[in-house]
Amino acid sequence: MHEWALAESVKESVLNLYRKHGSIKKVKVSIGGLQQIDLEIFKYALKELIRGTKIENVDFEITVKTAKMRCNVCGYEWDFKDTLKLLGEDAREAIHFIP
Repeated sequence: MHEWALAESVKESVLNLYRKHGSIKKVKVSIGGLQQIDLEIFKYALKELIRGTKIENVDFEITVKTAKMRCNVCGYEWDFKDTLKLLGEDAREAIHFIP
């Protein structure tokens, strides 16, 4: 339910902005690649959570920022998603400390 918790936080933040500034037309949300959320579940959760609120008609633009990794020894850089492709589901669960 990580996606629902994030969507709830976004909703509350936008509602707070609405209370301070009034009308909001568009909100840009950037999600870090290390969050490893299911984007469709997040979008669904956000849609459901804002239903019936003052921000129901706000246009949410959601993007995922790619996480870059760098070796401190040689300086080699790569995308975090490439690391995940090399690991099986069991290995990813075993090292769940990587969000």
